[in-house]
Amino acid sequence: MRSAFGILILLSACGTPAVKNKLGLEFNGDPSRVRITAATEISREVDNSRIAATRQAIAESRDEWSVRFAAAGPEEERRTIDKHGGVIERVEHSGVLDRDDLPKFFSDLAMTISLTRGDGWTELAIYPNASTRATRQQRERVMALLETWSRDLSQYVDAMSKLNRYLDANPQRAETVFRLLLRDDDEKSTIEEEQALINGVGRTMDTIVSRIDKDASVYTVDEDFDLVFNPFPAEITVKAPRAFTLSEGFDKRSDDLVAIHRTGLFEALEALEGKWISPDPLAMSMRDEKIDPKKIAAMPRKSSTMVMPSEISKLIKDRLTPATVYRVRWVE
Repeated sequence: MRSAFGILILLSACGTPAVKNKLGLEFNGDPSRVRITAATEISREVDNSRIAATRQAIAESRDEWSVRFAAAGPEEERRTIDKHGGVIERVEHSGVLDRDDLPKFFSDLAMTISLTRGDGWTELAIYPNASTRATRQQRERVMALLETWSRDLSQYVDAMSKLNRYLDANPQRAETVFRLLLRDDDEKSTIEEEQALINGVGRTMDTIVSRIDKDASVYTVDEDFDLVFNPFPAEITVKAPRAFTLSEGFDKRSDDLVAIHRTGLFEALEALEGKWISPDPLAMSMRDEKIDPKKIAAMPRKSSTMVMPSEISKLIKDRLTPATVYRVRWVE
């Protein structure tokens, strides 16, 4: 049985994007202009064909942000590249555009952007469509993986629910049971029924993680899901000259700063914690939490009847799919 620590290491590695993109739109000063800043960070820990191609595209000004800036034709433009040991680790590309040219910058993406001006106010609206960033092969792989994961998670919920019901009837065994479940050696319970329940949970946890291990590619699993469900190529922030008078869909960072948050796969999975079972050792591992058998044993326990894979799949899709509209308004 794989230990909780081993699960944590593998899930963390597969859930961390090797390439992180951030995009900022700043509406300040001149009411007819917008400053766009795109930043790309490349992990020093990852080295594969995709990363090599990304660095080569940046070096030759063929990366996606360079292409978009070229299409929009900024009035001012600046590009800086940071290297470590001669290897590109970060690039920041910024420019000032006429606000009417903003849709040109996003013309290759599955979204519609509009700017509406009123008497002393401006409104920005972003309408995302279904993502077109993934290839057919990536989409097929993600949907197949989502189907199998949902089935595996359904079995995990069922196994944990059975274990929790056993512990409700035998609360004095809780700390021992969780210690045996989470340890890495071959120590077993002396109670046959108890060990069978521990084995059932352990098998479902191992199955979920082994699928990530087996299906690893030049993209992390998280990045594959992002390409399929997220039409935005970056986390997007919008800064206004004054506090927003209206905000819809965005996450608020401050009175004059909002963001379209990138919801990763493992963040979506973590959001399921507590919905059907509690405690949830798998979710705790994914959350980078030190797992103490004594602490888990003392937690209130929750069990569920059979949860259908289709219900799990729908909840994950809903968490990963953007809002129908992102809208902000401010006074110029």
